[in-house]
Formats: sequence, C-alpha cells, structure tokens
Amino acid sequence: YATSGVLRPGAAPSIVRETVSTALLDAGWNYGQIGAWHATNLAIAKARETGIGWVSAFQCGHIGRVGAYGEQIVEAGMIAFGGVNSPGGRLTAAFGGAHRRTGTSPIMIALPGPTPAEPFVLDMATSVIAEGKVKVAANKGTPLAPDLILDGDGRPTTDARDFYGTGEHPKEGALVPVGGSNAGHKGFGLNLAMEALSGILSGAGTSIADQRGSNGVFIMADRKSTRLNSS
Repeated sequence: YATSGVLRPGAAPSIVRETVSTALLDAGWNYGQIGAWHATNLAIAKARETGIGWVSAFQCGHIGRVGAYGEQIVEAGMIAFGGVNSPGGRLTAAFGGAHRRTGTSPIMIALPGPTPAEPFVLDMATSVIAEGKVKVAANKGTPLAPDLILDGDGRPTTDARDFYGTGEHPKEGALVPVGGSNAGHKGFGLNLAMEALSGILSGAGTSIADQRGSNGVFIMADRKSTRLNSS
C-alpha cells in the first residue's frame, strides 16, 4: 500500500476534534501502528487528566496486533478497551449466512495482573479463526478443524484453499463468526458491535466501504484501574 500511494509513511496525525476525555484522530494514512500508537498515547493522557480517555482514529493503515495497545495502556497503570474494523475488508459471514459480509473485527480488553509482567490481555477476532491462520493452513496444505470456514456456496469445509477460491471450489468462501453453527449469533453480535464502535464512531467506514487496507480504530484508557494494583 505504501508503493501504491494509499499509505503515506511519515505523515503526521492530527486531531480533528476533541473534548477533555475524547478525541477523533486523523492518522494521515501513515502506517497503522504509528496511528494507533498516537491514539493510545492520547487516550492515556486524557485518562490521566479526567479518569478516562476515548480516542477514535480514521485514515489509518493496518494497526497489527490490537493487544499491543492494551499492553501500552496497562504499562501506564490503567485498564484498556478497544477494537478495530477493516472498511471494505469482507471476510466473515453473518450467522446463518453463506457469504462474506464483515471483517474479523477484533476486540481487545487489557487489565493489570499480579505483576507488571503478567497482565490480562484479551485480543481476539470475532470470527472463530483469524484469516492469517487460514492462510498458513492453505500455504502448508494442511486441513483446518471443522466449523471454521465455509466454501463459496456457504457449505462447511476443512480445506483452507476454499476460503480463497483456490481449491476445488472457484468462489471465495467465508470465515464463521465466533460460536460456530450453534452460538454464532453471539459472535456475530460482537462483530457488528466492533464494526459500529470502530468504523462508525471514527468515520472510517464499515465493511461496505471501499477502503481496503485501512482500519477504523477506537481505544479507551481508564485510570481507575490503579485501584486494582493496590488490592
């Protein structure tokens, strides 16, 4: 994306609007890790002043592992909540559906642990498997466990190549939401919540947008977690 002109390495982020506890950050199409790092630092700074900080970011490249920003907040002595979506990046089927409708929409929660080196960090896709793991299986030619992906006709398959349309089925398949065939409505509910909190609140757009390679981001830091360290 950097060579195609979508990303602008070195671009400075800018605050579009803010209150004492919130901010909307334009990441300037810099690398996502840079934009998310700035958003996290801003959330921490606001939490130090008011007790809580919430920062949304748009025009942001792929931020990588969202748990890293939770760890950044925990290192500051706070608790963290965050999420990310991928405008235009459709990978996951709706519960009971057959085709791609949303991204993997990861959710992150992080809390201080018994020692600084032992935080609690939840960082999970709201699809039952991350797309990267499907790619690893496709490259290795190893089968996936059942109930993780669908083929291009919406049928369960264990052939990772069916997700990409490079197996026996020519159409692209889809990831299954967390919960699988029995409780996938719960996982898809979380998926849509992350779509809204990340893509709509930031203005980055949702999965129906046409901005592949971008992320909508929200990061929350809560200073009241310092009480946990003394209990």
